[in-house]
This record gives sequence, C-alpha cells and structure tokens, in this order.
Amino acid sequence: MKTDWYPPARKRSWNRDGGSMVGGPPRGVLHETQTVGVPSYGSGASAPHLTLLKDGTFQQHIPFSRAARALRNLAGGVQTNRQGEVNIQIEVIGYSNKNDWTAEQISALREFMAWAQAEWAIPNRFPLETGAGNEYGYGNPVELTPPEWLRFTGWLAHQHVPENTHWDVGNEAGLGQVFAAILEDSMFIKYGDTGDWVKFWQYAVGADPDGKYGPNTRDKVAAITSSDGMKVGPSEAARLIFTPDSVPVPSPLPPFSIPRPLSVIGPPLFALSEVMAWAKAGALRKGSPYNDTNMGILVSTYWRVGLEYGVRPDLAIAQSAKETGFWTYKGDVGPWQWNFAGIGATGGVPGHWFPTLEAGVRAHVLRMKMYAKYSTVAYDEEILVRPLDQKHWGKYPNIQDFDGKWAVPGFGYGDSIVNDYLKQIGV
Repeated sequence: MKTDWYPPARKRSWNRDGGSMVGGPPRGVLHETQTVGVPSYGSGASAPHLTLLKDGTFQQHIPFSRAARALRNLAGGVQTNRQGEVNIQIEVIGYSNKNDWTAEQISALREFMAWAQAEWAIPNRFPLETGAGNEYGYGNPVELTPPEWLRFTGWLAHQHVPENTHWDVGNEAGLGQVFAAILEDSMFIKYGDTGDWVKFWQYAVGADPDGKYGPNTRDKVAAITSSDGMKVGPSEAARLIFTPDSVPVPSPLPPFSIPRPLSVIGPPLFALSEVMAWAKAGALRKGSPYNDTNMGILVSTYWRVGLEYGVRPDLAIAQSAKETGFWTYKGDVGPWQWNFAGIGATGGVPGHWFPTLEAGVRAHVLRMKMYAKYSTVAYDEEILVRPLDQKHWGKYPNIQDFDGKWAVPGFGYGDSIVNDYLKQIGV
C-alpha cells in the first residue's frame, strides 16, 4: 500500500482536503509561499500536502491519497488539484523573485522526490522552461494546455498548471537551480575524469569522444556555458543536457551509405545534434506528450547508455520511435511506464513498467545487445525485468535479424527501422 504520510514530516492537519483523486498519471506541483514563515492557508482552505521550511524540514497537512487545495480550479475546466492517481503539492517557504531557496531546502526536496518516485511512481522529469513576469502574473507562456496537463507525469511548477495565474516557482529560485541540483550526481564530471560518461558529454559538446576530460573538452564546455569549463556541474548540466544540439557535429556516415544488413553493435551513424533535432521534431509533429525538455533527456540518456553498451545509440532511438509511434503511446503502453520499446506488450497487454526513465532505456538497449552479441559472462538480467533466454544471446547481430524475434511476425521490421526512421535523421 502506498504511504499516505511522508515519514520525516511533522503533521499539521486541519482535517480538510480537496476530495478524492480522479485518476491518471502521477504528478507533483511545486509552489512558493511568498512568506517568511508557514502560512495559515486559511485554516486549511488553500493548503498543499506539504510545506518545506527553510531548515529543510517538512510539515504535512493532507494525506497524499486525497487532493490538496493549493491550485485554482475553474468550473467547467480540467481538474487541477484532483488530477492524477496522486498529485502531491509542495509549498516552499520562499519568494519567487528573490532566489532565496536554502541548500537545506534543495537537499530535502531532492530526498523527497526520490521517495515519491519509489513510493508513488512520480518520475523525476520536469521542464526547465519558465515564464517571465512579476511575482504574480497572467497569461504565462509556459502553461500547459488542458490535454497536456491530463497526459503529464512528473513534476511541474505552479505556473505550468492550467487555469492558474501565479508564476511561481521563480526562474532562478525554482527550476533553473533546484531541478538541476536534483539530477543524478553521476551525471556531473570534472577535468581529469575518464570513462563512458565523459564520452557522453564529449558527444554533446562536439569534442573528440576519447573518454578523457582534457583541454579540448574543457574549452568546448566553456564555450557553451560561459563557465571556466573545468567541470560539468548542476548549472552547466542544465544548459548542456537540454540543449546538446547547440554544437553541431559532422555525421561520420551519410544516410545513403548505411549498409544492409546493419549491425546492432557499433558506433553511431549520426551526430547527437542531428538525432536530437529529428527526435524532437517527430515527437512534436506526432503529438507526443513529451516536450522538448523531456525528449532532450530521453535522447541524451539513449546516447550515453548506447555508448556504454556498444550499441548504436541512434539505431536504438530509431527503434524506440517505431515502437512508440514517435513517443505518442497510442497502443497498449502508456508514457508513464518508461517502456520505450514495447517490451512485454502483446495485443492488449500493456507490457512492463520501469521505475525510472534510465531503467527503461537500459532495459531496451541491453536487450538489443544480448540479441546481437554473445557473452561468456552472464548479463545482468535484472536490468531487463523481462528475462531473455540464453539461447537467443548473440543470434541476431543485425537489426534485420530482429524480424520475427523482437516483433512477431515482424516481416520487414528491421528494414522499416532503418528506412522509415533511421535514414530520415539525415534528411
């Protein structure tokens, strides 16, 4: 059973809530109180679930299975407070125009989001776009449309929610600083580091992907972020991971030269910038619930994991585009399942759920590798969720070999991934 009360929080309840939840993808909303202390919230009439104090401690006012009352909700519109299986609302003590969140608040929020992902399946995904305005404003340009709100899963600021007129969380205090700090520590690197994670950033900034963070990588990072380039930390990552196409990288192989059959194991055929632009455009054109920020995270993760496993990352992304209809999820699988390749979905069966975006990408790419390359050392099949019998290991080295194996009956499946998706990247 999902936990209704956050264990570290101190209870302060007025025994009032916004009613039952109407269902849908899980989500959370961040607010700022515009005060120096905990408000009375009209004796609970406008209370959130939680208030985050300056010292990093929480007060909880409403159980998570019941709706909060912190969002404006117009008659005849969408449900705001009640939308979702859960819709956790947090008021942070602070001002949206003062950049006054404390380190303790950021750390506590990060811990809570990890808990909420494990306990309530709210994924750590969020847009970095914020609207300009005064402390309170109208007509925010980043507000979600009603259909976008209904489909969304992850975390939003108050300003992103339909029917609401406040623009908190503020640009500096909220999304730019806080969400960047919530991203995984392992995404950050510094001068002198080596390894596959360094290669990911090198591809992102257009440096030679030799896996060594040296002068060339430092200079590329500095050119894009206006920092000294000695590290990729939270502020640099917020700039780089969401705009890795800012520095174009020449394609190592033009589209017309893609061989047939095409091996699954190998380097990318296209530059990350090209794949990023193609994926974002396709998702937008087809009406995916993922926005540019979400697609940036997804493609960047595929690129990093593909390089780590030796699987062509652009080929994996092309297969994902085919399996999900450019991430529109109009079949059995929902966008909140983090299932990017239809794993386990068979004719009315929704397939597998993965706990995070990273877990879903790893399960997809590792399965491709196991199909394509035999290993004398046991693969870490816990990543897969759905096991793959050893008799299949290494039997299908080319994407065309996936016909009738990954997809059944699957005639022309591999060629479709190449011709209808992969080749279109360079067009």
